[in-house]
Amino acid sequence: MKPFLIPILLTLSLSACSQDNTLDDFYNKYKSSDSVSMYLSLGPTFWLSSNLTGIDQDSWNSKVSWVHLLILDGKKLSRLSTDVDDLSRHLREEHYDDLVEVRKGKHQQFEILVHDIDSKTKDLVLLVHDTDGGTIFAQVRGKFTDKDLEKIRDSADQ
Repeated sequence: MKPFLIPILLTLSLSACSQDNTLDDFYNKYKSSDSVSMYLSLGPTFWLSSNLTGIDQDSWNSKVSWVHLLILDGKKLSRLSTDVDDLSRHLREEHYDDLVEVRKGKHQQFEILVHDIDSKTKDLVLLVHDTDGGTIFAQVRGKFTDKDLEKIRDSADQ
């Protein structure tokens, strides 16, 4: 490789890694706020060490790598509704696609967005926002197939 290419590639790599991640920003902003009813972060160590009995090894939930979950009380956060709308818009700009979307009025929504991280790994983002301001945010990363996504879509439609 040409010596002058190494600094260019290194600069591009570092700038790509340093870009803000919309999901991490949202999660980190709210996980320590007073309005959190519950937050949970389960990484690979949990999934590898747990022996989840009763879960079919071919089911989508057996393919989860990690989860971030927030349950927020919107009555304590005046900007939460706006932030959820902004998050949804930013994710679409970052090429997250709708898997399921149900909207009722301006601030009542249920949506699941999906994004390919690489050829095998996908991010699922669940946003549930009600008129009283309550919000559920979940980010689930795993090695989901198209068949798994179809099962998730079908179960949400019921």
